[in-house]
Amino acid sequence: MPSKPADFRSDTITRPTKEMRAVMAAAKVGDDVFGDDPTVIELQERPRGDARQRAALFVPSGTMSNLIGVRLHCRPGDALICEQQSHVHYYEQGGYAQLNGVAAWPLHGKQGILEVAQLESVPRGRRSTFSARDASLLGKTRTTAVREDSAV
Repeated sequence: MPSKPADFRSDTITRPTKEMRAVMAAAKVGDDVFGDDPTVIELQERPRGDARQRAALFVPSGTMSNLIGVRLHCRPGDALICEQQSHVHYYEQGGYAQLNGVAAWPLHGKQGILEVAQLESVPRGRRSTFSARDASLLGKTRTTAVREDSAV
């Protein structure tokens, strides 16, 4: 048993122990593209069943899941309305713009919380002077906030 708990805040913090490496080396593997990797199947089945959904997709990082979410809800040229220090805007190096062609429309919130009036004030529609307002990112947490439970 490790002397301290594993820290899974980031895929760059936790270093695998000898025991973790041994488990990885002995793991049954397959090809997730062909649907026969038992670990990927389990990682998708467990949350799918818990959430009572038809399917789930395992992705190895929060950044990747955020990029997928933005891609699903926005088209290139759309604006992503978000709190100015939301994790996706503040820490993820503009991946939504680089990979999805989406512009951010950051708004200042109080401890990460936006008011409905702020969201309503953002211009709508496609015009040559600004992006369309098609998606709002409302996160449950803001990494830089004093309170981590700032619910919207």
